[in-house]
Amino acid sequence: MDRSYPQQGVTPQIDAEEAARMLERGLLEGEKTDFWFMEKVQLDRSTFEVGREYDQEMVNATYSRSLTGERQEGVDTVGQQAILTTASQKKFDGSANTVASMLGQQFSLALRLIDLNGDPVGINNKKITKNMIEGDYTISANFKATDPVLGIQKREIGMREVAAGLKSWERYQTEDAELEDLTGERAAQDRDLVDNHPAIIEQRARRAALEMGEDLDEAIAEQQQIEAEAAAAAQEARSTAGVGSEGPRGPQRDIPTQGALIREGLTGDTQNPARGGQGVVNAP
Repeated sequence: MDRSYPQQGVTPQIDAEEAARMLERGLLEGEKTDFWFMEKVQLDRSTFEVGREYDQEMVNATYSRSLTGERQEGVDTVGQQAILTTASQKKFDGSANTVASMLGQQFSLALRLIDLNGDPVGINNKKITKNMIEGDYTISANFKATDPVLGIQKREIGMREVAAGLKSWERYQTEDAELEDLTGERAAQDRDLVDNHPAIIEQRARRAALEMGEDLDEAIAEQQQIEAEAAAAAQEARSTAGVGSEGPRGPQRDIPTQGALIREGLTGDTQNPARGGQGVVNAP
């Protein structure tokens, strides 16, 4: 507060006690040059840079502010922000690996207890029994940090390899798409095939039409009749255009061909053909 509002002073021509009373009243009497303020101490820029450097070091050592929804300075696109966010999450890889190792050991001990006691353990309507363990207590936990940009590129390359026959569709789903429940995905794809089948679509349309009080068969018959009438009208129009047409240049007359002229009988007025056999025409 003292730095924001520096100390005030007056010239020797004005009594200091009188100036204090005037300040209490909120009204100053005198010339503008009779009152002055002490100059503020100008702090060096490095003083503020030190605090900023400390903040940056704390961010680098702990977590990025982008994880709280704050956009970093100089970042304008979503892709750049995603890259920086993913890079900031990698600083927790060491801690995540430690936690994953601890979880693996704890769950391995839990499986060993279930195998020894024989009592099943359940959670979320799922149970682990002794028969399911079969003497294998290996548990692997993993907290993998995903990169959205690299994930998109990986899936695009995987689709190209599938199209070129270099990779199977199942391998693409497990490695590139990283699907955990491949059986559930196949069941969903089978349901899509059934839902998109024309027979199923027709049955659903009939059921919906009955619920709406509409006669689907009658509507289909009317549509087919309209299409048949339109096709018959188009065929009739083409047939009419092909019979008795004089064409754009009027009635067409028959012009005898060269072969027809040769096959006509020879008369005294018939012109002799040329030596090369060209130019055979009737005399006028």
